[in-house]
Amino acid sequence: MLLVAQSCPGSRMNPEFDLVDKEMSWSDAQRYCRENFLDLATVKNTGENRQVHEKAQSKRVWIGLHREPHIYWSDGTKYSFSNWAGGMNPFRGMSTICAALTHSGEWKTLSCETRLPFVCYSLPTPGEPSLYFL
Repeated sequence: MLLVAQSCPGSRMNPEFDLVDKEMSWSDAQRYCRENFLDLATVKNTGENRQVHEKAQSKRVWIGLHREPHIYWSDGTKYSFSNWAGGMNPFRGMSTICAALTHSGEWKTLSCETRLPFVCYSLPTPGEPSLYFL
């Protein structure tokens, strides 16, 4: 018989998303998330985009994507996944942009001073190890 202990610590691979239903500018939302969670929502794939959209409850909300002058996620994660609204190219025009998730779940650039609710992320609290007998 083999005893195996396994825990499921949180990681950036399985974030928890929370809607903050207070309207703030992007930078104020970022500060709030960093003080109360980890950061503004970083969206790395379609599944996470769906989770953030569900948390947003069909509201237009800030997410952590920002450009000044280079595009990056608020927590420093590399920008690789995107879900821009049809035809939108965030790399043209303004040098400073902030990204919001729209009612449809697509992303749109807005002035960073626009006041919106926002989605933050945190990591799940590591659980107690689970014991398995093999």
